[in-house]
Amino acid sequence: GDYFGEITLITGFPRTATVRTATSTTCISLERAQFIRLLERLPELSREISETAMKRFLASSQAAKSWQ
Repeated sequence: GDYFGEITLITGFPRTATVRTATSTTCISLERAQFIRLLERLPELSREISETAMKRFLASSQAAKSWQ
């Protein structure tokens, strides 16, 4: 599995990506409050998701700059 939308859940910023699937997919969503509680309970998960969010945010920022 994979995850997406973590930047919005962590920061409250508007979404930075659209996801489309090529096959049938099961998606599970969390509200921001649930997500924050999960991260508070699992520090290792919090660290990993935060690192991934930062990498994705920087990549999307770089992509936005290239469009200007």
